Amino acid sequence: WKFSGGAKQIKKKGAPDTADDIAAFGTAVDSISRFDLAIPMEELSANPKPLEKLLDWHDFSQIHVVSSGKIQDSNAQSQMSPSEYTELWNANKFDMLLYHWVRAMYLARLACGI
Repeated sequence: WKFSGGAKQIKKKGAPDTADDIAAFGTAVDSISRFDLAIPMEELSANPKPLEKLLDWHDFSQIHVVSSGKIQDSNAQSQMSPSEYTELWNANKFDMLLYHWVRAMYLARLACGI
């Protein structure tokens, strides 16, 4: 919506997926598939071997920077009712599917030693 100048409307709660939604998801999968390596950030520190192998990087020192204030708890599931969490998950399901797909591909690559 933001980049369409308001031409595309924000999807209303509970609205069914449209052909545009599914096409956009397919485009995202196609785009990510073109990269030699996609890494969920939390996996980078725990499992850097594919990055070491592909780019010959070896220094993965962890530096956590908080620009201001304290670190916030990001565990939404502990802060929401089950129905609220399900609603949030459904609203972001394509993002969640992409995340889990990329993570599965990364972990498969790790397990296979690729």
